[in-house]
Amino acid sequence: MPKGVSYIKIGNSWLEVVTTIKLLENDRTVVIRNMGCKKVRKSGDDYVYQALDSCDLKIPFLPDIPEEIIPTEHQERLKISSRFPAYQAKKRESSFIGIRGLGFGIGRTNRSAHRTEVLSITTGFDLITNFGVANIDIGSDVSLIIGYTGTVVIGPHEIKYKINDVGNSNTHCYTGKCINIFDISISSKIINSKPQTPLIIFYQ
Repeated sequence: MPKGVSYIKIGNSWLEVVTTIKLLENDRTVVIRNMGCKKVRKSGDDYVYQALDSCDLKIPFLPDIPEEIIPTEHQERLKISSRFPAYQAKKRESSFIGIRGLGFGIGRTNRSAHRTEVLSITTGFDLITNFGVANIDIGSDVSLIIGYTGTVVIGPHEIKYKINDVGNSNTHCYTGKCINIFDISISSKIINSKPQTPLIIFYQ
């Protein structure tokens, strides 16, 4: 059981092994399971926090090679109801597309008598498909986060994303109900329709 932080490199991007990931590596199928992580107590100038120290990863190799799959277009809307790391995905036919939210911090806001509009955030998230990962960072320099769009290419897909809404229990309280929300629309266009062997077979 190797020990280390629970991130693996896929292409030029990184992906956290939260529980289980099944992927193709050097013509072998690999299943990586996170058996648990250990944290240590650390301190800053005037605060104490828990930092990730190490994780136990179980990594068996399987003899089977996944079959090629035909890239599928996606039009999805994914919502994460947490300020902290969480994962949502949608599957169509033999392919999936998902987002691994890494948490967010609220920046500038515009408060009125009836609502609080979030103008900027600091966040990162991973777009994940069968064919790879894109790591996306958004800083507070983005002047208007609601409606913010971007485009990435992952394997045979050109993926466009749009942030529809974001907020926490301080900004999104309606009729006494306070929520955390990260709401994003994702659409993928196929730029290479040839059947391909998936890099990521399963992620959870």
